[in-house]
Amino acid sequence: MPALADVSAMARQRLWLLGSGLMVLVAILVPHIATWSTRPRAYTLLATIAFVCVVETRRARDILSPLNLLSAIFAFLYVAKANYILDTGFTSPAATADGQIVSAAIESELAGVMTLVGVAYWCLVMGFWLFARPVANRLPLNLTRSASVNSTRWAWWTVLSMGLALGGYGWLIVRAGGIIAYIDGLALRSSSLEGVSFVTLSGVPLLVLTFYGVAHWLSGQHTPTSMRVLTIIAIVIALTTATLSGGRAAIITGTLLPLMLLIHYLRRPFGLGGVLAAGAAGFALLLTLGALLRDRTFAAPGADAWSFVVARFNDVTASTLGGVEAVPLDTLLVTYREISSGSTPLQLGQTYEPIFTWLIPRAVWPDKPAGGGNAWFTSEFVPRFYGPNQVETSISAIGESFANFGWIGVLVVFFILGIVLTRLYSRLRTTIVSIDGIVVYALMASYFFPVIRGDAYHNVTSVVFMLAVWAAIRFLVVARMAPPEGSARGLQGRVRAVQRG
Repeated sequence: MPALADVSAMARQRLWLLGSGLMVLVAILVPHIATWSTRPRAYTLLATIAFVCVVETRRARDILSPLNLLSAIFAFLYVAKANYILDTGFTSPAATADGQIVSAAIESELAGVMTLVGVAYWCLVMGFWLFARPVANRLPLNLTRSASVNSTRWAWWTVLSMGLALGGYGWLIVRAGGIIAYIDGLALRSSSLEGVSFVTLSGVPLLVLTFYGVAHWLSGQHTPTSMRVLTIIAIVIALTTATLSGGRAAIITGTLLPLMLLIHYLRRPFGLGGVLAAGAAGFALLLTLGALLRDRTFAAPGADAWSFVVARFNDVTASTLGGVEAVPLDTLLVTYREISSGSTPLQLGQTYEPIFTWLIPRAVWPDKPAGGGNAWFTSEFVPRFYGPNQVETSISAIGESFANFGWIGVLVVFFILGIVLTRLYSRLRTTIVSIDGIVVYALMASYFFPVIRGDAYHNVTSVVFMLAVWAAIRFLVVARMAPPEGSARGLQGRVRAVQRG
């Protein structure tokens, strides 16, 4: 009977979500059929995103559900950016010198792009909802004790990982000629770290171990004082190496967001006010780091660094929507124009091919293709920006799937992405949740923003590398224990043994 009840609950949920999904589809297609201009389409998409977030929050009883997080990313990268382009009358897929004034023709193309974005979002939502399982627990989560961190082994490997991370970045700093010279070079990482960018991966093992330490502590398991102190030190070093990697996403979405999610799921769930406060703090940090790591570098010698921070806060819209983080809509506009007009043929998977050659060293294959979708787009449409240093802009997941297979590519890629996300999330919302499940989710959450904003080559290879490091660390520091005799798992094991006998 419990199994029948579960099936009935899942059927009711799917009918409810299917009806909500059809409402979303209608909201996306009506503006297109009615040939509305860009701004009404953007506002309709924003209202649709808000509706999805309300439904998802009610379904999952979780304001930080992955679907809600990706919905916020869509609202920022596409809805807010579309209005920014219309307000400024300017669009650029890379630097200002590569842009153009928004004409009537470009605005018409932008309206079509908003429909494409809406369809991608709908496919993501339907992939997530149709394969979602009914929520079986409440927050904060109670982790099963069948797997826990061995504090002694964790401490030894954490100290070694600290040495690896500090040694790797220390070598990069010495190679650059000092800390100031190194930080100055971060504004153009593709050239300053050319040939040695792999050294920045030295901080990944420490990041994984840090998340295991934090999860063990927050879950209420016995955590010695020495382990707590070492965890705090590991967090500080992880944030330091993330900063030294030069990418603001490595700090905000790669380190701080996963830590926030661990607190949310294991200790104190965030409400709307907490989420908004954390978002505001994230934007403030984004602006500050942008001023210190980029604006200061290109300034005249002797310029006051904090003056650039003040300048960024004085024009928050230009500093965020006008920056490189929000460029995907600009690049999508170019991709949509070139592919739809037939000026550029469909790539038919060519930008995805470098994923499979990533592990082959260039020393073995000197002519190995350089990068994936980002490299293709920048060298093809913004060659001045690409230049001899091969500086890339971001094509985005929508742009790359559209460039390869058109509308069908967008439908398939985002539907599959929705399925992957809901399967990952479902592991957290079952009756039995392990420390491995929450750590993997925190690690994968760090890729939510890059996956939507960037190309498959950088994201897939990074995820594969991260999961490989996680699997190795899990083997080294996580202790497995047999289920207690009275537990459900123990009983199931005995039943299976009797049946086999």
